[in-house]
Amino acid sequence: GKNWSTSIGSESYHARRQQPCIWLGDTVRGVAWMGGSDANWVLTKQPNVRVKRLGETVFLEVKLIQRPVEVTRSLTYTFSVQATPVRPPTPHAREFCFSVEGERNTVGWEGNWFRNGTPLQAYPQERQNRDWTLWRQWYPRGLFPYFALYRVGSESEIVQEKSQRWEDGKPVEGPPYNESRICIGSKPWCDWLLKWAAESLKYEEVGGIYLDVCHLARCDSPLHGHQHQDQFGRDITARWNVQEQREIHKQLYELCESHKKKLVVHALTTWWPSVHGWAHHLLAGEDTYFKVNLDRNASTSDNPWAYTSTVPLGYWKTLHRLGPGMLFLPQFGRASPESDLKRVQPSRSVLGMIAAHGCGLYNMYINRNQGEKLYRELLEPYADADFYPYWESNEYAHHPLLVSFYERPSGQRMVIYVNPTDQLVRVGDRTVAPRDFLLVDKRGR
Repeated sequence: GKNWSTSIGSESYHARRQQPCIWLGDTVRGVAWMGGSDANWVLTKQPNVRVKRLGETVFLEVKLIQRPVEVTRSLTYTFSVQATPVRPPTPHAREFCFSVEGERNTVGWEGNWFRNGTPLQAYPQERQNRDWTLWRQWYPRGLFPYFALYRVGSESEIVQEKSQRWEDGKPVEGPPYNESRICIGSKPWCDWLLKWAAESLKYEEVGGIYLDVCHLARCDSPLHGHQHQDQFGRDITARWNVQEQREIHKQLYELCESHKKKLVVHALTTWWPSVHGWAHHLLAGEDTYFKVNLDRNASTSDNPWAYTSTVPLGYWKTLHRLGPGMLFLPQFGRASPESDLKRVQPSRSVLGMIAAHGCGLYNMYINRNQGEKLYRELLEPYADADFYPYWESNEYAHHPLLVSFYERPSGQRMVIYVNPTDQLVRVGDRTVAPRDFLLVDKRGR
């Protein structure tokens, strides 16, 4: 994405190819344009997307045809335009948190992810038939079964039987992944996924569905009708399943709603408003991996202060304006040495940014004690509070700090002062250390 700044001027040009999603907005509202195919697009080497500012109004222009062409048949285009946020914020969103002590712990496994994960993706019926006595004893509620939207273990008999109808025609991404990639435009696959999601939600201890790898993907399989010619006679070999993915998300969301449970979605690095708006919570943060790990070597601690420096403020602000509650997943100990997890800093640097932007927390790849401390002091007790961000004028503003505050219905406030600089900053009779934050209880009006 691009962050608007006055240095761009009144016009900005982007892209040289068909884009499945273009999302334009500020910290409050926006508009998302989504299209599923490049059929009948006639582009040159020049950018075909223009953003233009005239006073307080910003225009988004998307050119589908950039040069003169002879049209001998009707041209068909399918796209959607949607305002954002796409829905009201999830109530009490910050109260929901994975991996804090108590009933919200995470159960998982380490190493050889795809081979060990195969039963969870390929055999949901096996999962349902297991003896859950110990699970119920350890975790009486709040279990979230793992489902992958695009992937399923290739050892499954049902996948071997139907793989040609389901797969998206692309190779598996290398050993030992042991999986098949799925086209979300395949209705039999969606029906199968919905069936076993419904079976999982029947269990009292299941709190909802965790849906992974939900990024928008293309399919070029002729078995799905995804190779054809457009009205200009050109071969179209890729199709973004925008409407199909929106529909499966909607059905899963409504299924969870009917059981009074939650749909938690992880889309890796990108959000598509008209698709991912159908979720109670979205998991963000994995796309900051290479901001923390600059040389792509996880054994070196390249950028421990990434979240207050190289991750731009524009990125943080976008997490606030989609609609579903955001859970932020830091990347320390994953993109950097595990020793980073034992240090109080740099974990407090990212926790401060999470709190200053009204996000929730996924308490992994971080110093867990520090994450739980923030959860107990702010995110949980102020889950019902109104959030007032630093980019709006407030009475606690204190340059160069980022100062946001939360106000509960009772009038109780919690102010967070985040120091993104390398210098100690004094606030009254207290100080905020470099790359650190300070929480202060105050009484509001």
